[in-house]
Amino acid sequence: MGYVFISFWTLGPLFSSTRVIHMMSKTWFQTCLSIFIIAPLFWTLAVCFGTLILILRVVIQAALFIIYRGKYRLISPSDATFGHKSEGNSPIIHAITIHKGRANLEAIRQRYDQVVFKYKPYPFSPQCVYTKLKRTVSSKWDFPCWKFPKRFDISDHVRLVEGIGPQDVVNESKLISLLGELIDRPMDEKKPQWEHLIIPCYQLETDICIPHFVSIYRIHHAYSDGVAFILLIDSVLADRKLKFAIDLMRRMAGTSWFKDLYLSLRAAMLGPAEFLHDLKMGMQEQSLLYLDKYSNKKFVGWSRPVDLEMLKEIKVRSGCSIPAILMTGVTGAIREYHKRKFSWFDRGTVPEEISCANIMAMLPVNEKKLQNKFAPFRIVYPLREESCCIRLKLTDETGRQCSQSGQPYFNYFVVRLAGCFPQSFQDFLSRIAGTPMVFSNVPGPVNQYRMFGGDVIEHGVWLPPLGKFGRLKVFIYGQFYLT
Repeated sequence: MGYVFISFWTLGPLFSSTRVIHMMSKTWFQTCLSIFIIAPLFWTLAVCFGTLILILRVVIQAALFIIYRGKYRLISPSDATFGHKSEGNSPIIHAITIHKGRANLEAIRQRYDQVVFKYKPYPFSPQCVYTKLKRTVSSKWDFPCWKFPKRFDISDHVRLVEGIGPQDVVNESKLISLLGELIDRPMDEKKPQWEHLIIPCYQLETDICIPHFVSIYRIHHAYSDGVAFILLIDSVLADRKLKFAIDLMRRMAGTSWFKDLYLSLRAAMLGPAEFLHDLKMGMQEQSLLYLDKYSNKKFVGWSRPVDLEMLKEIKVRSGCSIPAILMTGVTGAIREYHKRKFSWFDRGTVPEEISCANIMAMLPVNEKKLQNKFAPFRIVYPLREESCCIRLKLTDETGRQCSQSGQPYFNYFVVRLAGCFPQSFQDFLSRIAGTPMVFSNVPGPVNQYRMFGGDVIEHGVWLPPLGKFGRLKVFIYGQFYLT
């Protein structure tokens, strides 16, 4: 496959002690059942149904071209997975950047018209890569489609926030409240589903003398994931190039084609059984953090920045990874939440563990364009354990164990296979199984950067809650923010 996945934990030795213990914990019967029965049966069905659905997609695409004269095109499977809607929610990613200085609305619009839509990663590239933003997410015959509207006006997408005038001052409390309203607000499907909203006057609690403004980005998940959006910022929106702790477009140090081959083979042989097990556990899980359906009110928030130097010191003293430290803090907060919120209820005792969908970015990214290139992966973390130190060690061991499995490779395939099917089937999958929590770690820039003439001093990202999934988002930028 040629990919490496980025999760909380850097890939460790191929045959570490925890990996050996994990492999030995499986009985020979389970392993043989997975390799010789479940895997062949799964791949036989996948090839048969996959071939049929691909033939159907070709027929539908031809029919769309003939009937609608090229107005519609099927969305690629990797993006189509996010073309469906969950009840009570729209699949819109929200992000903000807070800038020093004053906003120049016309200059921002010109940046899109003259730079974003005309950007080519190489001088001889056949086409501009970000014109995808001029398409509309739609559907025909129960299949997600791109619709090519005849009219596109940048002023419909880059504009001031509705109800906030050029001189209206907005503080952090009002900004968070506004984001809660926006997350629940669907986007007009008659035009491309993305917006860049401007709050021209923003007041920081710590610096009321210097003017600031806020950019709010709303974009349908079918257009892009977090890594592709970061690369868009780096390529065309930032005033100068960003610096990353890892190169998103090159293979990571310590990876090899041998390791890729090993993980791919392991995913092919054991992945189907592990996937079915995770699916079963997701269907049976009875977390109090689940909702039957989403309400019409969403709540958002973000933490104060977590001191990176403090995290590094804990890492040195404990020998655990920084993501494991963050997750231990999160599970500790959830543990206290269970004790206080549900102590009166029979089922309110703290569960032994909690499952989490870890989002794996599949790197390297081959080209700068808007795309979805990641896979969710279920991990179970300790929750009831009172000792923070023991919970940290268990969390770190679990993360390292899972990061060396081939399951992300297999799930990467499953996400794309699911995207080939109609929306009704995707909606069914999103409802039957999930996890109470999703943890996503977007590789952010490590340097101070400027956008639209102003230094970016803070930013945050909020993912849309889809299906039975909860949402916890961590975005790394010099310091850590929990959103």
